[in-house]
Amino acid sequence: MAICIVARVIGTLGMTYLINFIQCKKPDIPFKQLCFCCYAGLIRGAIAFGLVLKLDDTLIRPQYLPVIKTTALTLVISTTLIFGSTMQIVQTLLVPPLNEKQITKELGII
Repeated sequence: MAICIVARVIGTLGMTYLINFIQCKKPDIPFKQLCFCCYAGLIRGAIAFGLVLKLDDTLIRPQYLPVIKTTALTLVISTTLIFGSTMQIVQTLLVPPLNEKQITKELGII
């Protein structure tokens, strides 16, 4: 799980800042929103487990397949339960909802 978290943070934040550095411009997405994207991306889903189910004997030794499938299923279920159930709390902390005055200011309306 720790490897997934570190890889997601490096992948999301690192790639965003690398692209902005190459383009020589200021990031369009605020840091807190990027952190929220990292957190939301930690929820692993059915696609990850489906890909593991597609593994066959030609790619991996048969004795390792049950371990890999169990590990993937455990990771999918635990990240969905842990990160999915705390998503609302993290969103409120990192990206609080805007009130009407802030929305008009963001949109540039009077």
